[in-house]
Amino acid sequence: MDLLRQFISSDEISHLILPAERWCWIARGGRAEVLVLDEVLRETMGRDALDTRRFKHFGRINKVLDALDLDPTSYRNIDCTRIDRDIRDGERRWKLQSDYEMVSYALHSYLVGKNFDNDIEVKRHMEAAVQIGNSPVMALESLDEQFWMAIAERKGHQGH
Repeated sequence: MDLLRQFISSDEISHLILPAERWCWIARGGRAEVLVLDEVLRETMGRDALDTRRFKHFGRINKVLDALDLDPTSYRNIDCTRIDRDIRDGERRWKLQSDYEMVSYALHSYLVGKNFDNDIEVKRHMEAAVQIGNSPVMALESLDEQFWMAIAERKGHQGH
């Protein structure tokens, strides 16, 4: 539910929870959250207005947030729609398929900076891995901290 607030409007949330009067959940920060739907809205709204395809990567986004292991208040400052775009970019650019690949790619993008894989050195490593039949993510994970620090400096450290 925490992610929904960044991805859909309050009207769309109402469409999603239409069958219920109230939704309760424990937010990522550990607080109890409640969303109560107005009775008039419940009677007037239909279920067909919500396109759920944009929720495809919610599980992966949560895995990225878990891997970042932020304190309960820091995660609220993260733009989860950006993480979603990063996952989709990796899927499209590098034909990533597994959850592991997509989460790792999104983590690299978050930590190093958007379009980190446009860097000539990063791209060279990733393409070399693909050419020998390996995942491009394997190439990312084989690079050491010194390499990533140099990339961050070249990019002006656009990551977090």
